[in-house]
Amino acid sequence: MNDDLDALSAEALDDALAESDRRWGADLSAILRVPEDLTDRCAEEVRGALLARSVVATGTDLLSVGWRTVRLLLASDPEPATTSSSKGASIS
Repeated sequence: MNDDLDALSAEALDDALAESDRRWGADLSAILRVPEDLTDRCAEEVRGALLARSVVATGTDLLSVGWRTVRLLLASDPEPATTSSSKGASIS
């Protein structure tokens, strides 16, 4: 063990432990202190993430609509669709 601590009296050891507790407490409070700009940074990050998701979702929707439109325009349908009532009906 440490020879310095072995030579201390009980009162001196208690004082040393109390001092180390105060020092540890001060260090922990300094480490755990919330930065003052945390709310602003958090709001900016959330705003950016939501905007990015919105842009991606809008782009995906537009790509889907564009793809369906191109597919519809390029589809070759040799015969127009007819209904069952217009089959066999003649124009008089």
